[in-house]
Amino acid sequence: MRARIVVTAVVCLLVVAGLQARLPIPDFGQPPNWADNVQVSLHLSLDAWKLPVGDANRFAAEPRVTADDFMVAAFLCNRSGKSLQAVWELRRTGLPWSQVAVRLGVPWDVIVVQPGRDYGPPYGKAWGYWKNHGHGKGHPQQQAFVLSDPEFVAMARVHTLCQATGRPPDEIIVGLQGGREYHAWCGEVYREKHGHGPKDKGASGHGHQEDGPPGLQNKEHGNQEHGNQGQGHGHGHGK
Repeated sequence: MRARIVVTAVVCLLVVAGLQARLPIPDFGQPPNWADNVQVSLHLSLDAWKLPVGDANRFAAEPRVTADDFMVAAFLCNRSGKSLQAVWELRRTGLPWSQVAVRLGVPWDVIVVQPGRDYGPPYGKAWGYWKNHGHGKGHPQQQAFVLSDPEFVAMARVHTLCQATGRPPDEIIVGLQGGREYHAWCGEVYREKHGHGPKDKGASGHGHQEDGPPGLQNKEHGNQEHGNQGQGHGHGHGK
């Protein structure tokens, strides 16, 4: 009897954990909770990389997809011409983002941010290494160049903000290194674009809805973190 109770409790905890791990997006066809920077940043990724709303809704409903997973997958989807589902099918097998990109045929000179000067790791380090060991030296699949998942996420964040704002990578890198939190910056850009002003409400990513349309409730994000949210974790990516 006691063993059955323990098993039941464990199952319940796993179910709750699975629910908490889901992204806080009820429907990309509706406006986001304007006070939640994480949710607004997901809408920014959707707009920046021109994803079909239906595909984005299905992908966001996948268990254990983090905000960074969504952003990176959106970037690779756009740059490869493959579907979000195709990107995620590779990722969920346990491949790091670098290998997912290689399998999709996305060139490294599209992935690696190319700043005007060396800003230190990960940007300057990656670009310098690629220029010396990969750039112009054959097909990217033949190169031994690899980015860690956090480095890949950092590259994709810069590309996403460049795509959304039209600003050069140097300006984005300087802002991020100067302390501008990625999701808060995305929230500011998206709110201003959609007529909600350059506000930075909900910088923690979990504010109460103050100026957005009623009816969208802010859900708990489970293990979502706001500075380094979900860097490279799908199924089978424990670190």
